[in-house]
Amino acid sequence: ATFCILSALPSLLFPRSLNFGAVKIDGLAIKLGPLGATRMACGDAIDNQEFRFFQVLEKVRSFEFDQGLLFFLDSEGKQVLRLSRKS
Repeated sequence: ATFCILSALPSLLFPRSLNFGAVKIDGLAIKLGPLGATRMACGDAIDNQEFRFFQVLEKVRSFEFDQGLLFFLDSEGKQVLRLSRKS
């Protein structure tokens, strides 16, 4: 999946699916959601991965950068997602 923030709307790109939602950023605090998707059928494996990814994103409360990686953290400061730049 690809994650990008454009004009305060995150875009989560899965094969054959358009995803969207609200984002609020204040310093290193971030709140994503509610999130939505076009729900184009991509097969059970991809659909399940997309659903789980959305569940994780809605738990994100802060972020940090370290060694070129973007880490999303939950309300307890636990890393729930690690992203790298597309090469």
